[in-house]
Amino acid sequence: MHFGDFKTTTRSLITGYLSSIFTSIQRGKFTLAQGFLTYPTIVCFSETESVFIAEFIGCTRVFRGLTPKTIKSVSLNDYFSHFSNVADTPTFLLDGEENGLKNLILSNRKEMSAVKQRYNFDPRDQLKTVLFEAGAQFSNLGIGPHFTSAIIDNCYFLNQFESNVRIRHVLHVVLCSRELRKEKYAELTRLRLEHHGLTNVRSTDELLIANIGHDDNLLSEQRAQFINLFTIKDVSEPTIGAFLESNPLILQKAFSIKTFFHEKELQWIEGNSNPSETGIKPDFFLKRADGYCDIMDLKKPRWDVENLTKGGHKRRRFVDYVNEGIAQLANYEDYFKFPLNQSHASEKYGIAVNQPNLYLIVGNYENLPTSEKLEALRSQKKNLTILDYETINALASI
Repeated sequence: MHFGDFKTTTRSLITGYLSSIFTSIQRGKFTLAQGFLTYPTIVCFSETESVFIAEFIGCTRVFRGLTPKTIKSVSLNDYFSHFSNVADTPTFLLDGEENGLKNLILSNRKEMSAVKQRYNFDPRDQLKTVLFEAGAQFSNLGIGPHFTSAIIDNCYFLNQFESNVRIRHVLHVVLCSRELRKEKYAELTRLRLEHHGLTNVRSTDELLIANIGHDDNLLSEQRAQFINLFTIKDVSEPTIGAFLESNPLILQKAFSIKTFFHEKELQWIEGNSNPSETGIKPDFFLKRADGYCDIMDLKKPRWDVENLTKGGHKRRRFVDYVNEGIAQLANYEDYFKFPLNQSHASEKYGIAVNQPNLYLIVGNYENLPTSEKLEALRSQKKNLTILDYETINALASI
């Protein structure tokens, strides 16, 4: 099967499954005993040398379809264990047709205090079954010679290497052998979804992908999914932006706002002498309480980079990757210094900008320590704030 066929088939069948569940509940054909169902908003596709991967991410009360995103190819070990170039015996070996893991915590340690301290979140509040292999360094998966297909539904993967800790809440992942024919894959998927459809399950716990949610934990679930997304290696800025748009509670809580604008393209009307630059498209405008907007742009977490600053204390500065983001924000701010540009933004989208705060989201706790970041910020404009992804997630919990 070609990768394109896998993506098209998976998205079509899962969209139909979730649409059927959502519509049945909306029309009163199925009543929940408590809470409401939550649905993913994005499906991320990736491939390894032996398998195709489809991961469903997000947590919203209304199902509006699945935005497809493709992530750079990685090894299966990297995808689930988070740490590169570490050989370890798999905790689970998938070696058959329609294997599956559901409602489990996979941990390489009994003590999970490091995860709770870093992410202000304990997966044991959600799931009670923890699988731990004594002596294992990582919780990861392997593929055997007879592997055909598998799913992972509502599972946590916890890993720690030295002082670094990772957690991923896998809402739903489909794994499929590259050797499987398209027709056979479609048949297996249809049978699985039919088996877990509303007419065949005894409780909502048996549904796939859609989980029970409550008003008091919806933000927590979105935060868990956010962690899951930004810890995927080489996840792109557009993918992160699409997630934050469709799971809005994170930005609303982290920045104390009610409204934001995502990827609104604005034409240069005046003030730019370069004819090749026709417009700007910031990742986000964050609408403040006074009606004016701050400007936010996203860069990657860069798990592959050890440090996003360079130089000692007296010469601390950001690496070029971060400086590119800073320069981009400066250009956006410059756009709004010209009256015709301001009028264009207001008339087209209702966006007004006056003395904006500039936010660059980049990096993680490990490659952007607070002390080094503050030293590097000494040479920058006072309205610039740089936040890493884990800090954004933490701000959303306060």
